[in-house]
Amino acid sequence: MFDHHHLPTEIWLEILRWATTSDKEINLMTASYSPFRPAPNDVPDSVMAVKANVALVCREWRHLTTGFLYENLRIHHGVDALRDALRGQGGNYRLVRRVVLPYRSTVTTTYQPQPHPSIEILGHCVNLETLVRPRLLVPETLQCHFEAAQLPLISLKRLDWWYHPEAERSGGINSLSVALEGTPNLQYLSVGGAVGHRHHLNGASHLTLSKLRTLRLFGSNGLFLRGLAGLWSLPALTNVIVDFPLAQMGLSHVWEAFGAQLQRVEFGKHVRFLLDDHVADCLKGCPNLEELNFFLFFTMVPSPSQIRHASITTIRLHAAVNQLLQDGTAVCDHIENHFKVLMSDTFPSLRTIVLYGEWRGIISHPHLAPMWQSVRDRGVAIALSER
Repeated sequence: MFDHHHLPTEIWLEILRWATTSDKEINLMTASYSPFRPAPNDVPDSVMAVKANVALVCREWRHLTTGFLYENLRIHHGVDALRDALRGQGGNYRLVRRVVLPYRSTVTTTYQPQPHPSIEILGHCVNLETLVRPRLLVPETLQCHFEAAQLPLISLKRLDWWYHPEAERSGGINSLSVALEGTPNLQYLSVGGAVGHRHHLNGASHLTLSKLRTLRLFGSNGLFLRGLAGLWSLPALTNVIVDFPLAQMGLSHVWEAFGAQLQRVEFGKHVRFLLDDHVADCLKGCPNLEELNFFLFFTMVPSPSQIRHASITTIRLHAAVNQLLQDGTAVCDHIENHFKVLMSDTFPSLRTIVLYGEWRGIISHPHLAPMWQSVRDRGVAIALSER
């Protein structure tokens, strides 16, 4: 009879890693671009409880899972106990790869000559790759009366940041632009929040992020984007994801500043993308785009008379269901109208359409057979993604 105690440590590590890892966690800790990843959020992942429970099974499992247990942290109540745990066993700070740092954990109500415990923890995480400043969901006033401490974040590759004007005013780790000054290796930045007329992006007048390749925008307003486009230099930027449909003049700041260098643009799953033709504006502002990705049932059919884009070779379409589109005829018309544009002279270099989500019913629908035939006649390849 096989004795599981004879399994090599490497096998146990692989088993426990699979048992304590979720797709959501992987997405939130990855700095590279992948199509149609969910927008960042601050909802705790159930896998965190699984990690804690697995570590309690026995002494050997706790030893094996220590690296998993501390790699993804949220700093909130009990910060002193967390600091003690990270100091233990020769220093667990080195294991931390992602930290969620709520604004309430870095308020500056009084002058403090020593760094706040949460900032002290952050400063010791030498291998930190992802930092999250989540949205403050409960309406409350942050007490940021003094300057917040500033930290270099040399190892950081990804930053998910919800802008808060009162926190921004206190500078340091509470300010987006000040924090970015210490991130020379940042590759992925997602930003949200609104800048009012009386507020601004703190810090230097000009900022260069030389390695940033992906910029994700969720809930930012026109003033925020104008400040971003005017103050930031992003020479390596090739990917932009727009989760929330801003006013067209808001996004125009992004296309004007960075459109010529973009290779890939993705529009998110929001019903307001059905109200305005954001795709046409994007294509006009991004002449060298190679790939366009959007949710088919959440995106207005672009006007073919306004655009002709010669460099796009790949279009990715997600078939996530939009509850506002219930009538079968209307759904078919929406699909056909999109594909008429895709197969027209608007995209003369189009070679591949990649389908995400559930497409079986769409592909087999008899009403859409002529549409699929037109795709084959054009010589465009159809690929089904595994996601």
